[in-house]
Amino acid sequence: RTCRNTDGKVLALAEVDGRPSDKPDAPPRPYMCNVAVDRVFRKMGIASKLIEACEEEVLAWGRTEIFLRVREKNTAAINMYKKLGYNVERISIDKESNDTLLLMKKVLAKEADSTTAETENEELLKRQIFKL
Repeated sequence: RTCRNTDGKVLALAEVDGRPSDKPDAPPRPYMCNVAVDRVFRKMGIASKLIEACEEEVLAWGRTEIFLRVREKNTAAINMYKKLGYNVERISIDKESNDTLLLMKKVLAKEADSTTAETENEELLKRQIFKL
């Protein structure tokens, strides 16, 4: 997802894809990454709208949760994610930078009732992974 001005300049972006689950034999889990807004355009609700669009895409895949990682020192982002309903699931250390990372999760909707629909949507999510 991107947000552009009238000249086509990218003002902000956010991506969502599927990442391997911690659970064996589980389908990939939706993962949001690379959320960024040009400094000049921050505090205008752009990031929230992009995140909302990513969440809607995940729901279209038939999934009910979305995950992201954020550096612990990025308090502005953490506060925004918490305001949007994300909760810290786990804390880890990045081996390369030695930064503390928070894995955050948001439950988007109640579990789907139809296992057939879930299977079809898992296939759609898998196709999205290889499309990126």
